[in-house]
Amino acid sequence: MDEETKKQTPSKDEYSAAKSEFPETGLFEAILNRRTCRRFTDQAVEFEKVAQCIQAGMEAPSAGNLQNWQFIIITDKEKLHALYNHTMEQEVFMTASIGVLVCSDDDIAQKYYGLRGKRLYAVQNCAACIENMLLAAQAFGLGACWVGAFDEEKVDMMFQIPSHVRAQAIILFGYPEKEPSPKERKQIDHLVFFNKYGERLKRPHLMMRDYSEEWRIRINDMRRRLEKVKKKFPSTDAVSEKSKDFFDNARGRLDKAMTNLKDEDRTKKRGK
Repeated sequence: MDEETKKQTPSKDEYSAAKSEFPETGLFEAILNRRTCRRFTDQAVEFEKVAQCIQAGMEAPSAGNLQNWQFIIITDKEKLHALYNHTMEQEVFMTASIGVLVCSDDDIAQKYYGLRGKRLYAVQNCAACIENMLLAAQAFGLGACWVGAFDEEKVDMMFQIPSHVRAQAIILFGYPEKEPSPKERKQIDHLVFFNKYGERLKRPHLMMRDYSEEWRIRINDMRRRLEKVKKKFPSTDAVSEKSKDFFDNARGRLDKAMTNLKDEDRTKKRGK
């Protein structure tokens, strides 16, 4: 080990410190606020935080409790910058403070589960581990970026990875240059089926206790009914004027109710 590497290698005490208490950030708060960060400040990330992120990753489930993940912590800025050339020129490597190369020991997975273990379980194990790492980073106020697009052969050579081990992903850490913007997520009712593929609930929002959606449905239904009734009214001037006032007033109330629902939705999104 050269002198420069020795300087960058944490002591046993620093590794031990990684097992100290994790921040008391709510689980759902971390899940809902986590975003991919692609630009970081110059502020260095404390090793203890990265070590705790790895520790959190190691608490993830794995097939048969194999725990066949392994980690290479990248503190060498030259190596981080060099990875830019082997990762489709992703700019995030130029500002990241530190990186973690997550690998899987495929021999262990294949020994117990055959080809499926090597091709699938090893990937799933590392993916579960990585998600825990990302959530821990969010809890620490760090930005993180999960990079899976890289030249595997070049990365293997750069980090001297043996043939029975596979590089699965590179996780980059740093302090965010700015708060990543929220991303639109698909609605749950578009993605969830019951008991067989394609079987949907008619009103899944009721299971999720999203009563605002139910009110939205009912308001739109009342609007349609109102238009149907309006067409049946006689068109004499006296009746027409009274019915117009009635329908205008009813439509106004429905429009106001819908506006209030939209305002509530915007308030909820800002809160997230």
